[in-house]
Amino acid sequence: MSYERPTTIEFKRTEIPATRYAINYLRKEMALDLSPIQCEIFVLLEENGGSMTQRDLEDQLDLSKSTLSGVLRTMEKNGFVEKVASESDKRVMVVTLTDEGGEIYSEAMKRFKELDRIIFDGLDEEEMAVLTKALEKIRANIGSDDGPLPS
Repeated sequence: MSYERPTTIEFKRTEIPATRYAINYLRKEMALDLSPIQCEIFVLLEENGGSMTQRDLEDQLDLSKSTLSGVLRTMEKNGFVEKVASESDKRVMVVTLTDEGGEIYSEAMKRFKELDRIIFDGLDEEEMAVLTKALEKIRANIGSDDGPLPS
């Protein structure tokens, strides 16, 4: 039996349904209509002490100012984040997770742990270790902002 390397398209065929599955799971379990970008914003804010500048979020998410502004407007309207001008530079907007946003994040993380159990069911410790190592190598290969240059 010969082994063929998976292609980027095959990875996408796994990643896209997995993302949809996770978002639909949150919608069903928590009655929340969160987009993948909103989930990423929750994680980034939590990982950065609850607040970041809008510019840092744009850079981390690789989104335009207008796209991120629209997503943040929705999150602000739902009470998940607040946007305020920085005290040191009024031109800089700081995005902060609200108490409600923090509660949503905590509950979503509990649900994601349940989801991990469902998704990875049937994989033993060795298979999980191999998968984790492979994903780390893939992240390292595409670690720069521009990705690797073609040979």
